[in-house]
Amino acid sequence: AIADTADAMASPRPYRRELGAKAGVAEIVRQRGSLYDPVVVDTFVRLVNEGRVDLGTDREDRLLL
Repeated sequence: AIADTADAMASPRPYRRELGAKAGVAEIVRQRGSLYDPVVVDTFVRLVNEGRVDLGTDREDRLLL
């Protein structure tokens, strides 16, 4: 669910522009503990930073936390 959420925020929609991968992940991190399980968020961010989850970002943009 976290990867789908990040992808939805990073992708353009007919009703809004994309937020971008970095902003999408930042929003997920902001909701850590309220909407999203902290362990899942931490694991997701680690995988993004390691390049194991591709959100269409450059290496410099991966270092989110």
